Amino acid sequence: MTQIDQSAVYQKENAQLRAQVETLSEQARLLQAIVDHTPDLVCTIDVDGVYTLLSPSFRDVLGYGPQDLLGRWAFEFMHPDDRDRVNAILAPIMTDGGAGIALFRYAHADGQYLWFESRGKALWSEGGTIIGVVIISRNVTDQLQLQQNLVESRQQLRAVLDATDQAFLLLGRDRHMVTLNRATEQIYQVIMGGNLRPGDPVDSIFIYFNLLDYFLANFRRACDGEKVYVERALKLADGKAIWFSFTYNPVFSESGEVSHVCLNIANIAQRKEIEQHLLMQQDKDRQFAERLTALHAINMQLSRAVDWQELCKLAVLTARDQFFRGQFDQPNAFHGPAGSDYGPVCTHRR
Repeated sequence: MTQIDQSAVYQKENAQLRAQVETLSEQARLLQAIVDHTPDLVCTIDVDGVYTLLSPSFRDVLGYGPQDLLGRWAFEFMHPDDRDRVNAILAPIMTDGGAGIALFRYAHADGQYLWFESRGKALWSEGGTIIGVVIISRNVTDQLQLQQNLVESRQQLRAVLDATDQAFLLLGRDRHMVTLNRATEQIYQVIMGGNLRPGDPVDSIFIYFNLLDYFLANFRRACDGEKVYVERALKLADGKAIWFSFTYNPVFSESGEVSHVCLNIANIAQRKEIEQHLLMQQDKDRQFAERLTALHAINMQLSRAVDWQELCKLAVLTARDQFFRGQFDQPNAFHGPAGSDYGPVCTHRR
Protein backbone atom coordinates (compact mmCIF):
# COMPACT_ATOMS: atom_id res chain seq x y z
CA MET A 1 0.00 0.00 0.00
CA THR A 2 1.43 3.34 -1.02
CA GLN A 3 1.73 6.31 1.28
CA ILE A 4 -1.11 8.01 -0.60
CA ASP A 5 -3.35 5.01 -0.03
CA GLN A 6 -2.52 4.92 3.68
CA SER A 7 -3.31 8.61 3.99
CA ALA A 8 -6.69 8.09 2.38
CA VAL A 9 -7.46 5.23 4.78
CA TYR A 10 -6.47 7.33 7.78
CA GLN A 11 -8.62 10.20 6.59
CA LYS A 12 -11.57 7.87 6.14
CA GLU A 13 -11.11 6.37 9.60
CA ASN A 14 -10.73 9.83 11.14
CA ALA A 15 -13.94 10.96 9.43
CA GLN A 16 -15.78 7.91 10.76
CA LEU A 17 -14.34 8.51 14.25
CA ARG A 18 -15.36 12.17 14.17
CA ALA A 19 -18.85 11.15 13.07
CA GLN A 20 -19.09 8.67 15.94
CA VAL A 21 -17.84 11.29 18.42
CA GLU A 22 -20.35 13.80 17.11
CA THR A 23 -23.11 11.19 17.37
CA LEU A 24 -22.08 10.32 20.92
CA SER A 25 -21.83 14.00 21.78
CA GLU A 26 -25.30 14.62 20.40
CA GLN A 27 -26.67 11.63 22.31
CA ALA A 28 -24.94 12.83 25.46
CA ARG A 29 -26.37 16.33 24.92
CA LEU A 30 -29.89 14.94 24.47
CA LEU A 31 -29.48 12.67 27.49
CA GLN A 32 -28.25 15.60 29.58
CA ALA A 33 -31.20 17.70 28.39
CA ILE A 34 -33.58 14.93 29.48
CA VAL A 35 -31.90 14.66 32.87
CA ASP A 36 -31.90 18.43 33.32
CA HIS A 37 -35.59 18.84 32.52
CA THR A 38 -37.16 15.74 34.02
CA PRO A 39 -39.24 16.35 37.17
CA ASP A 40 -38.01 13.03 38.54
CA LEU A 41 -34.81 12.72 40.54
CA VAL A 42 -31.98 11.11 38.59
CA CYS A 43 -28.77 10.15 40.33
CA THR A 44 -25.99 7.62 40.47
CA ILE A 45 -24.29 6.19 43.52
CA ASP A 46 -21.15 4.11 43.76
CA VAL A 47 -20.86 0.72 45.45
CA ASP A 48 -20.50 2.47 48.82
CA GLY A 49 -23.75 4.35 48.40
CA VAL A 50 -22.12 7.75 47.78
CA TYR A 51 -23.65 10.18 45.29
CA THR A 52 -21.59 10.55 42.09
CA LEU A 53 -24.12 12.40 39.93
CA LEU A 54 -27.39 14.27 40.63
CA SER A 55 -29.93 15.94 38.37
CA PRO A 56 -30.92 19.62 38.83
CA SER A 57 -34.42 18.49 39.84
CA PHE A 58 -33.07 17.74 43.33
CA ARG A 59 -33.19 21.48 44.01
CA ASP A 60 -36.85 21.80 42.91
CA VAL A 61 -38.09 18.69 44.69
CA LEU A 62 -35.94 18.46 47.81
CA GLY A 63 -34.45 21.91 48.16
CA TYR A 64 -30.86 20.68 47.77
CA GLY A 65 -28.55 21.71 44.95
CA PRO A 66 -26.63 18.87 43.26
CA GLN A 67 -23.37 20.21 44.74
CA ASP A 68 -24.90 20.02 48.23
CA LEU A 69 -25.24 16.24 47.99
CA LEU A 70 -22.43 15.25 45.65
CA GLY A 71 -19.96 12.99 47.48
CA ARG A 72 -22.29 12.40 50.44
CA TRP A 73 -23.81 9.10 51.58
CA ALA A 74 -27.28 8.66 50.06
CA PHE A 75 -28.67 6.99 53.18
CA GLU A 76 -27.77 10.04 55.28
CA PHE A 77 -31.01 11.82 54.35
CA MET A 78 -33.24 8.74 54.33
CA HIS A 79 -35.67 8.10 57.17
CA PRO A 80 -33.95 5.81 59.73
CA ASP A 81 -36.91 3.42 59.75
CA ASP A 82 -36.58 2.85 55.99
CA ARG A 83 -32.82 2.34 55.67
CA ASP A 84 -32.62 -1.39 56.39
CA ARG A 85 -35.51 -2.18 54.07
CA VAL A 86 -34.04 -0.14 51.18
CA ASN A 87 -30.55 -1.56 51.75
CA ALA A 88 -31.98 -5.08 51.54
CA ILE A 89 -33.26 -4.20 48.05
CA LEU A 90 -30.11 -2.36 46.97
CA ALA A 91 -27.51 -4.87 48.15
CA PRO A 92 -28.31 -7.63 45.60
CA ILE A 93 -28.20 -5.05 42.81
CA MET A 94 -24.73 -4.00 43.92
CA THR A 95 -23.43 -7.58 43.98
CA ASP A 96 -25.38 -9.45 41.31
CA GLY A 97 -26.74 -6.73 39.03
CA GLY A 98 -30.33 -6.49 37.96
CA ALA A 99 -32.89 -3.93 39.12
CA GLY A 100 -35.22 -3.20 42.01
CA ILE A 101 -37.97 -0.89 43.27
CA ALA A 102 -38.10 0.71 46.71
CA LEU A 103 -40.53 2.99 48.55
CA PHE A 104 -39.04 5.20 51.24
CA ARG A 105 -39.05 8.60 52.95
CA TYR A 106 -36.40 11.19 52.21
CA ALA A 107 -35.71 14.41 54.13
CA HIS A 108 -36.50 17.74 52.47
CA ALA A 109 -34.24 20.68 53.15
CA ASP A 110 -36.98 22.18 55.37
CA GLY A 111 -36.95 19.09 57.60
CA GLN A 112 -40.13 17.32 56.50
CA TYR A 113 -40.07 13.85 55.01
CA LEU A 114 -41.40 13.13 51.53
CA TRP A 115 -42.26 9.74 50.10
CA PHE A 116 -40.40 8.52 46.99
CA GLU A 117 -40.71 5.53 44.73
CA SER A 118 -37.29 4.69 43.31
CA ARG A 119 -36.21 2.35 40.57
CA GLY A 120 -32.57 1.32 40.59
CA LYS A 121 -30.50 -0.55 38.03
CA ALA A 122 -26.90 -1.73 38.18
CA LEU A 123 -24.33 0.47 36.46
CA TRP A 124 -21.60 -1.53 34.67
CA SER A 125 -18.13 -0.50 33.63
CA GLU A 126 -16.65 -1.31 30.22
CA GLY A 127 -14.71 -4.09 31.93
CA GLY A 128 -17.93 -5.79 33.05
CA THR A 129 -17.86 -4.92 36.73
CA ILE A 130 -20.57 -3.18 38.74
CA ILE A 131 -19.47 0.32 39.61
CA GLY A 132 -22.70 1.62 41.09
CA VAL A 133 -26.42 2.03 40.60
CA VAL A 134 -28.39 4.53 38.54
CA ILE A 135 -31.58 5.54 40.38
CA ILE A 136 -34.67 7.36 39.15
CA SER A 137 -37.00 8.54 41.93
CA ARG A 138 -40.47 10.09 41.83
CA ASN A 139 -42.19 12.07 44.58
CA VAL A 140 -45.33 10.09 45.49
CA THR A 141 -46.22 11.92 48.71
CA ASP A 142 -49.49 13.34 47.36
CA GLN A 143 -50.45 10.03 45.78
CA LEU A 144 -49.89 8.14 49.02
CA GLN A 145 -51.87 10.76 50.94
CA LEU A 146 -54.76 10.42 48.51
CA GLN A 147 -54.58 6.64 48.81
CA GLN A 148 -54.57 6.92 52.59
CA ASN A 149 -57.55 9.27 52.51
CA LEU A 150 -59.34 6.85 50.20
CA VAL A 151 -58.59 3.91 52.49
CA GLU A 152 -59.86 5.84 55.52
CA SER A 153 -63.00 6.89 53.64
CA ARG A 154 -63.67 3.31 52.63
CA GLN A 155 -63.14 2.15 56.20
CA GLN A 156 -65.55 4.78 57.50
CA LEU A 157 -68.12 3.89 54.84
CA ARG A 158 -67.69 0.20 55.63
CA ALA A 159 -68.21 0.90 59.34
CA VAL A 160 -71.42 2.80 58.56
CA LEU A 161 -72.73 0.07 56.26
CA ASP A 162 -71.89 -2.67 58.76
CA ALA A 163 -73.64 -0.74 61.53
CA THR A 164 -77.01 -0.81 59.76
CA ASP A 165 -79.42 -3.74 59.74
CA GLN A 166 -80.23 -3.18 56.08
CA ALA A 167 -78.54 -5.21 53.37
CA PHE A 168 -76.34 -3.32 50.91
CA LEU A 169 -74.88 -4.96 47.82
CA LEU A 170 -72.79 -3.29 45.12
CA LEU A 171 -73.37 -5.19 41.89
CA GLY A 172 -71.49 -5.05 38.63
CA ARG A 173 -73.41 -5.01 35.37
CA ASP A 174 -72.74 -8.76 35.21
CA ARG A 175 -74.76 -9.04 38.46
CA HIS A 176 -71.77 -10.26 40.46
CA MET A 177 -71.30 -8.79 43.92
CA VAL A 178 -68.42 -6.33 44.16
CA THR A 179 -68.94 -5.70 47.87
CA LEU A 180 -71.56 -6.40 50.53
CA ASN A 181 -72.07 -5.41 54.14
CA ARG A 182 -72.34 -7.58 57.25
CA ALA A 183 -76.15 -7.48 57.34
CA THR A 184 -76.27 -9.02 53.86
CA GLU A 185 -74.08 -11.90 54.99
CA GLN A 186 -76.16 -12.46 58.14
CA ILE A 187 -79.53 -12.34 56.33
CA TYR A 188 -78.27 -14.72 53.66
CA GLN A 189 -76.92 -17.14 56.26
CA VAL A 190 -80.20 -17.14 58.23
CA ILE A 191 -82.47 -17.54 55.20
CA MET A 192 -80.41 -19.79 52.97
CA GLY A 193 -77.86 -21.26 55.37
CA GLY A 194 -74.83 -20.32 53.30
CA ASN A 195 -72.14 -17.71 52.95
CA LEU A 196 -71.83 -14.87 50.47
CA ARG A 197 -68.53 -13.53 49.19
CA PRO A 198 -67.58 -10.71 46.82
CA GLY A 199 -67.52 -12.07 43.30
CA ASP A 200 -70.51 -14.38 43.80
CA PRO A 201 -73.50 -13.89 41.48
CA VAL A 202 -76.56 -12.40 43.15
CA ASP A 203 -78.94 -14.46 40.98
CA SER A 204 -78.90 -17.36 43.45
CA ILE A 205 -80.78 -15.29 46.05
CA PHE A 206 -83.69 -14.56 43.72
CA ILE A 207 -83.69 -18.03 42.19
CA TYR A 208 -84.28 -19.35 45.72
CA PHE A 209 -87.46 -17.24 45.96
CA ASN A 210 -88.52 -17.85 42.34
CA LEU A 211 -88.11 -14.13 41.65
CA LEU A 212 -85.26 -14.11 39.13
CA ASP A 213 -87.31 -12.63 36.27
CA TYR A 214 -88.75 -10.03 38.65
CA PHE A 215 -85.24 -9.08 39.81
CA LEU A 216 -83.82 -8.97 36.29
CA ALA A 217 -86.56 -6.59 35.10
CA ASN A 218 -85.81 -4.13 37.93
CA PHE A 219 -82.04 -4.56 37.53
CA ARG A 220 -82.23 -3.68 33.83
CA ARG A 221 -84.19 -0.53 34.65
CA ALA A 222 -81.45 0.49 37.09
CA CYS A 223 -78.78 -0.24 34.45
CA ASP A 224 -80.65 2.18 32.20
CA GLY A 225 -80.21 4.90 34.83
CA GLU A 226 -83.55 4.65 36.66
CA LYS A 227 -83.88 4.44 40.45
CA VAL A 228 -86.30 1.63 41.25
CA TYR A 229 -88.16 1.04 44.54
CA VAL A 230 -90.37 -2.02 45.02
CA GLU A 231 -91.85 -3.94 47.93
CA ARG A 232 -92.32 -7.67 47.97
CA ALA A 233 -93.24 -10.41 50.44
CA LEU A 234 -90.77 -13.31 50.49
CA LYS A 235 -91.99 -16.69 51.62
CA LEU A 236 -89.46 -18.46 53.83
CA ALA A 237 -88.89 -22.18 54.18
CA ASP A 238 -91.16 -22.34 57.28
CA GLY A 239 -94.02 -20.88 55.25
CA LYS A 240 -93.86 -17.47 56.91
CA ALA A 241 -93.96 -14.48 54.57
CA ILE A 242 -91.84 -11.43 55.38
CA TRP A 243 -92.09 -8.11 53.61
CA PHE A 244 -88.91 -6.55 52.17
CA SER A 245 -88.24 -3.38 50.23
CA PHE A 246 -85.79 -3.42 47.31
CA THR A 247 -84.13 -0.21 46.17
CA TYR A 248 -82.03 -0.30 42.99
CA ASN A 249 -79.72 2.75 42.77
CA PRO A 250 -77.68 3.23 39.58
CA VAL A 251 -74.03 4.17 40.14
CA PHE A 252 -72.61 6.39 37.42
CA SER A 253 -68.99 6.51 36.25
CA GLU A 254 -67.13 9.71 35.41
CA SER A 255 -68.19 9.28 31.78
CA GLY A 256 -71.86 9.32 32.82
CA GLU A 257 -72.53 5.64 32.18
CA VAL A 258 -74.00 3.24 34.72
CA SER A 259 -71.09 1.12 35.93
CA HIS A 260 -72.70 -0.54 38.97
CA VAL A 261 -76.02 -0.93 40.75
CA CYS A 262 -76.34 -0.54 44.52
CA LEU A 263 -79.09 -2.83 45.83
CA ASN A 264 -80.54 -2.01 49.25
CA ILE A 265 -82.77 -4.64 50.88
CA ALA A 266 -84.67 -3.68 54.04
CA ASN A 267 -86.97 -5.74 56.26
CA ILE A 268 -90.23 -3.77 56.38
CA ALA A 269 -92.34 -6.40 58.16
CA GLN A 270 -92.85 -4.20 61.23
CA ARG A 271 -93.84 -1.25 59.08
CA LYS A 272 -96.29 -3.43 57.17
CA GLU A 273 -97.84 -4.60 60.46
CA ILE A 274 -98.27 -0.98 61.53
CA GLU A 275 -99.75 -0.09 58.16
CA GLN A 276 -102.15 -3.05 58.42
CA HIS A 277 -103.14 -1.98 61.92
CA LEU A 278 -103.74 1.57 60.70
CA LEU A 279 -105.82 0.31 57.78
CA MET A 280 -107.93 -1.79 60.16
CA GLN A 281 -108.32 1.19 62.48
CA GLN A 282 -109.27 3.40 59.55
CA ASP A 283 -111.86 0.82 58.48
CA LYS A 284 -113.27 0.75 62.02
CA ASP A 285 -113.34 4.54 62.09
CA ARG A 286 -115.11 4.58 58.73
CA GLN A 287 -117.73 2.11 59.93
CA PHE A 288 -118.21 4.12 63.12
CA ALA A 289 -118.59 7.32 61.10
CA GLU A 290 -121.15 5.63 58.85
CA ARG A 291 -123.10 4.52 61.90
CA LEU A 292 -122.97 8.02 63.35
CA THR A 293 -124.20 9.43 60.06
CA ALA A 294 -127.06 6.93 59.94
CA LEU A 295 -127.98 7.65 63.58
CA HIS A 296 -127.92 11.37 62.90
CA ALA A 297 -130.23 10.87 59.94
CA ILE A 298 -132.64 8.89 62.13
CA ASN A 299 -132.51 11.58 64.82
CA MET A 300 -133.23 14.24 62.23
CA GLN A 301 -136.24 12.30 61.00
CA LEU A 302 -137.51 11.82 64.55
CA SER A 303 -136.92 15.48 65.27
CA ARG A 304 -138.87 16.47 62.21
CA ALA A 305 -141.75 14.15 63.26
CA VAL A 306 -141.84 15.63 66.76
CA ASP A 307 -141.73 19.14 65.39
CA TRP A 308 -144.63 18.32 63.06
CA GLN A 309 -146.73 17.01 65.93
CA GLU A 310 -146.02 20.12 67.95
CA LEU A 311 -146.88 22.23 64.95
CA CYS A 312 -150.15 20.40 64.55
CA LYS A 313 -150.97 20.91 68.22
CA LEU A 314 -150.15 24.56 67.93
CA ALA A 315 -152.35 24.88 64.86
CA VAL A 316 -155.32 23.25 66.66
CA LEU A 317 -154.89 25.51 69.68
CA THR A 318 -154.61 28.56 67.50
CA ALA A 319 -157.74 27.64 65.53
CA ARG A 320 -159.69 27.02 68.71
CA ASP A 321 -158.56 30.26 70.20
CA GLN A 322 -159.58 32.16 67.11
CA PHE A 323 -163.00 30.45 67.16
CA PHE A 324 -163.77 31.55 70.67
CA ARG A 325 -162.55 35.03 70.03
CA GLY A 326 -164.93 35.28 67.10
CA GLN A 327 -167.92 34.20 69.22
CA PHE A 328 -167.30 36.76 71.94
CA ASP A 329 -166.84 39.55 69.48
CA GLN A 330 -170.49 39.14 68.13
CA PRO A 331 -173.29 41.34 69.68
CA ASN A 332 -175.41 39.78 72.48
CA ALA A 333 -173.20 36.81 72.44
CA PHE A 334 -173.81 34.72 75.52
CA HIS A 335 -176.04 37.34 77.21
CA GLY A 336 -178.60 36.37 79.77
CA PRO A 337 -182.33 35.77 79.03
CA ALA A 338 -184.17 38.38 77.07
CA GLY A 339 -185.16 41.32 79.13
CA SER A 340 -182.84 40.43 82.01
CA ASP A 341 -180.33 42.85 83.36
CA TYR A 342 -177.48 40.39 83.25
CA GLY A 343 -174.56 41.26 81.06
CA PRO A 344 -172.56 38.77 79.11
CA VAL A 345 -172.09 35.56 80.91
CA CYS A 346 -168.47 35.45 79.77
CA THR A 347 -166.48 37.98 77.86
CA HIS A 348 -163.47 35.82 77.20
CA ARG A 349 -162.63 32.17 77.45
CA ARG A 350 -159.57 30.39 76.63
